[in-house]
Amino acid sequence: MSRLEEMERQELSTALERNRWIRRKAARELGLTFRQMNYRVKKFGLENLIKENSPRSRKSSRGTLCGVARRGRGKKIDQARMARPWKNCWKQPNGRE
Repeated sequence: MSRLEEMERQELSTALERNRWIRRKAARELGLTFRQMNYRVKKFGLENLIKENSPRSRKSSRGTLCGVARRGRGKKIDQARMARPWKNCWKQPNGRE
């Protein structure tokens, strides 16, 4: 790898780190399109680094919506709350109740 490529790889990884490993934000910061960013991530083999450090790879509440279990997750659900899962959220979608 040439010195220029090493510098480019370092710049990409620091931008990703500053932006919590979110490629879209890092690309915007560097003045790249998302496709250009993905090309460089693959070119420099940064996929595994992103997977290890991205917020999505950490334990999260992806199976819930505002603390209410989604259907099909193998959990018992209160049907009244499932009808309007956003009711207990601080921000309600589309201005609904």
